[in-house]
Amino acid sequence: MALSETRAERIISHTVINGLDLIASNDYQGQLPQLLLSAPDGRFRLSQLLETGSLAEYDVILLDTQGARSITMEAAALAADHALSPVTADVLSAREFVRGTLGMFGELEQLTSYTSLSVPPLSLLLNRLDETRNSQEVAQSLRSMFSDDQGRSVRVLDSAFRMLSAFKMAGAAGEPIHRFEPTKPYKRVTPAGADLIKSVACELNPDWVDAIKSMPVSGPLGGLANERH
Repeated sequence: MALSETRAERIISHTVINGLDLIASNDYQGQLPQLLLSAPDGRFRLSQLLETGSLAEYDVILLDTQGARSITMEAAALAADHALSPVTADVLSAREFVRGTLGMFGELEQLTSYTSLSVPPLSLLLNRLDETRNSQEVAQSLRSMFSDDQGRSVRVLDSAFRMLSAFKMAGAAGEPIHRFEPTKPYKRVTPAGADLIKSVACELNPDWVDAIKSMPVSGPLGGLANERH
């Protein structure tokens, strides 16, 4: 990104999953934000690069950013067609989302009024949702705050990630959750990790619902059907 490099052989790595490629960060010393701050097109460069060369040929590109606000996060937001913000269902995280993330999007809205870019719609994903009273009250408050009838560009997804140790175990095993836990463990009420991630994917990509739901369910690679995750 610092050098505006878009040649596939220089930046794209192929994975063992067919159709899934990866661009890994090589900014080990955290110099990119300072370089972008010094560049005239710092906040707009990524949106231009994604429309150039081989990058423009992909069906979907997922941009994963750090949680803390930075110019790289702002650049990713301006380059995105849709933004997704996971928020833990607790009071502190909810307040940080309102003050931090929404504040940033409001400032970007003012910035884009002088450009051809636009701020994407923002979806809020409730993360690590559990059945405690506090968690459920925070979730309900967020849903009420950003209900569809208020005409906002922010919405809370109906789908949510539940508080499951399977997510941590999948991360430790280096496996995506839909492969680690394709089926619900015995006697557990909460759906399988695969069902949770599919539900979110369907809600974000309604045109792909049939393809997502038709994904074959293979045997678990890490989680066991009789384990309580």
